[in-house]
Amino acid sequence: MKKVLTDIMGTTTHNRFIGDLLEHFRERGSDHIAKASPQAIEIIDRIKEEEGLETGEQVISYVAQQISDHNLRPDYLALTGMVNEEGYEQGRLQAPFFDDVPRNLKEWKQNGKGIFAYSNGSAAEQELIFRYTSQGDLTHLVDGYFGTSEFGSKYEPDSYEKISDKLGSEPKEIAFLSDVKRELDAADKAGYRVVLVERPGNKPTESNNYEIVKSFDEIQI
Repeated sequence: MKKVLTDIMGTTTHNRFIGDLLEHFRERGSDHIAKASPQAIEIIDRIKEEEGLETGEQVISYVAQQISDHNLRPDYLALTGMVNEEGYEQGRLQAPFFDDVPRNLKEWKQNGKGIFAYSNGSAAEQELIFRYTSQGDLTHLVDGYFGTSEFGSKYEPDSYEKISDKLGSEPKEIAFLSDVKRELDAADKAGYRVVLVERPGNKPTESNNYEIVKSFDEIQI
């Protein structure tokens, strides 16, 4: 393997952080609207028009519910990312990384492996997650970030083919780590080596024939 591509939530980071991000968005979204950037205002106005909503507060509530229902539309993810960015910078948000992640990313990187993340949301928001963690700033261990808004759904083989093309690597040279079987199925079809990562707090995984680990310590790259 020449490169490692990892999911974030439920793989490097405890899944409870999804709830933390949503709660912060609900609590701080209205305050953010008062000083929103032109890009945020454009998104808010578009959602108002499409969904028949009248106020920014209604948009915040609506978007929070949509994401809770796993409707991960790019506009919704972009808006939550804008609101939550301030939470990271002011110390209200800190991603709870598993202890085994930093040491293994460091070892793989020292051994010449490329380390990349692929998650819902933008590359910029993923970078914030790796910058503000319970294990300190980990951005120096990551070579790049791939977001679904640019590379497509994590459930589609084409998305992984786009990523391997971007990396200039054959799919078989890339190991994809995730806690979600549907993602692994798609990466497997694209020709990646796939590893199912079982973490505390994750939902039970369907029966499968994939390599299964409970810690990055068990993965040989």
